[in-house]
Amino acid sequence: MTSKTDLLNILNLREKLKQGKGSLGMWVGITDPLAIEAIAADCDLDWILIDMEHGGAGWDDLKSILLGWKWANIPVFVRVPSHDHTFIARVLDIGASGVVVPFVNTPEDAARIVAACRYPPVGTRGNAPRRVSRHYTQTSEYNSTANDHVFVMVQIEHAQAVENVEAIAKTPGLDALFIGPGDMSYSMGIPMQWDNPKLINAIQKVIDTGKSNGIPVAMAVDSTPEEVMQRINQGIQLTTIGLDWMFMRNAINEQVGNIKKLNFFISEQDNLALFPDSSKEEHLRRISRLREEMERCDIDGMFLTQETNVRYATGMMDVAWPIQSYFYTAFIPRSSENPVAIFVPNGGQIQTQATWVKTIVRWNFPVGFYMGKVGDSLIESFSFWINKLGLNSSKIATEMSAHFRTGVSVELLDKMRASLPNVEWTDCGPIMWPVRSIKSDEEIKRLKESTKITCAGIKAGFESIKEGSSERDIANTIASTMHSEGGSDIKFLSVYAGPERALWGDGAPRREMKIKKGSLIQFDGGCTYDGYYTDIKRFACLGEPTKEQYRFYEIARSSQQAAIDAVVPGATYGDVYEASQEAIREAGYPEFVTGSQSMNWTSIGHNIGLDIHELPGISKDNKETLKPNQVICIEPFFYHDGGFPIWTVSNKYGLEDQILITETGHEILSPDEFISRDIWIA
Repeated sequence: MTSKTDLLNILNLREKLKQGKGSLGMWVGITDPLAIEAIAADCDLDWILIDMEHGGAGWDDLKSILLGWKWANIPVFVRVPSHDHTFIARVLDIGASGVVVPFVNTPEDAARIVAACRYPPVGTRGNAPRRVSRHYTQTSEYNSTANDHVFVMVQIEHAQAVENVEAIAKTPGLDALFIGPGDMSYSMGIPMQWDNPKLINAIQKVIDTGKSNGIPVAMAVDSTPEEVMQRINQGIQLTTIGLDWMFMRNAINEQVGNIKKLNFFISEQDNLALFPDSSKEEHLRRISRLREEMERCDIDGMFLTQETNVRYATGMMDVAWPIQSYFYTAFIPRSSENPVAIFVPNGGQIQTQATWVKTIVRWNFPVGFYMGKVGDSLIESFSFWINKLGLNSSKIATEMSAHFRTGVSVELLDKMRASLPNVEWTDCGPIMWPVRSIKSDEEIKRLKESTKITCAGIKAGFESIKEGSSERDIANTIASTMHSEGGSDIKFLSVYAGPERALWGDGAPRREMKIKKGSLIQFDGGCTYDGYYTDIKRFACLGEPTKEQYRFYEIARSSQQAAIDAVVPGATYGDVYEASQEAIREAGYPEFVTGSQSMNWTSIGHNIGLDIHELPGISKDNKETLKPNQVICIEPFFYHDGGFPIWTVSNKYGLEDQILITETGHEILSPDEFISRDIWIA
């Protein structure tokens, strides 16, 4: 530090004090130059103070501290141990910007201290400014400014000094009065009694004296920010805020404490896609499309909890989803600069290695493991993550509408939302369904395989029908065949027979329901293949159906065929619905259509994929258009003799088939060659 720089630093400090402003200093005890440089390089202090009275700093330490703190370009003061003018001169020659001298009790003491800091003729300082003059290469420059830039503070820390403070404050060349309340309290016979009026009044007297004489007052506060500001407002213009190594210790302890309090872990996994659910290109395409839709909807991120949404976005699938307390979730930020993250219970990171996602947030189970009160750690981790991404005042979408099933508890979701009070929450359907409804080649391949396997299972089940067999017997044959043919899971398989259960749509197969001659048997559902559903419907009968049953079945079949014929890209879902209803009207049953519509039973199908029912739906007045690579299920219904509502009739009829929308039309994925749409006669 040159003498010009040092002078400028002092002049800047003096100007600040002259304007009545407070300044912040710090005691320095760290002596390692590298550590000091790291602190000083980006430090917003006004000055620092090295303690050679009570501190452990020696001469070698002083040189190291001065060398390191030159990066801060602020005054460096030294509290010397006594009034020894030789010690004071040596401190200044090494490079201190000024001194704090203890136990200055009389104006004569103050005058001698000031003189020891000034060159003749105004002082008695000896001329040997070795280091501060760059080893005598800038002696003249230093000597010409030294008397102006050396900052002199005397400590008022004894009852005698308080009595003499007015005279001390008038000492020419004195820069500040430095209050020492600890020693002052001892000299007054009230050791460390900070609330004693005698000590309070003495401190106030020094402050008032400084103000009346234009002399700034300093004090070591070394306490809370609130107390520092209180002292500044009281009139203390130079306050120390603490000791450097204490700050370091406190910061270390705080960091360690914060880490120990964390109830979750964030890590980047190196092992990716060990058994991926999709190709990397497919995964990146999905994330890119979801981000495009978030941009369109002005949404900052999606918090996904439903099994199929999490699987679609991340490939997370090798887990025990049916266990309600595991809560596998994911967050997809709109910005590509922020990573996709999977949230799993600690231990679940083993399964996440099957995904393409690197960032894993692991939350801890409570006491009681998965049977305990699960959730608090997930709430903490999610809130932390959202704040880390800077999205604590953002718009976040999650599963809130009727066509989703949230994968976390209501209590948990409420607490999550409460932990982020400035986040605006909305439904993710407008983002998720436009992306998920357009199937990739990988997805279509799975849907085709699922449909083929399902048809093989239905055929085997219908072939097994005999008098006395139960619905459950038929269902078991269907299921076992689906599995043997390569099906993954069977999550929806409905078999119901009449006349007793003819109207039990979507009914679970019953062991008690035995098949007899004339029983109409309805199958609905299918297996999944690597996650992707089939949902088709077929009819069987033990023996010949009645002529009426044939006739009403054929009306339902013609209704479905009319809907299938209407499937072309660009047509609306409402157009497909209307085509099916027009066929029923033409068959002579317009009242059935109006009756259904009067009760809003106005949907004849849906999209399909990872969920059995996906949007958009094939329903009345739906203006959304059919798009290539959507896969839909068409299932119009008709009731016996056109009766309505359903509880007034003896039977219901219908088929369901899975249809791929192509660039020019459609492809039936469940054609007659797999399983006929005729009533199967057993």
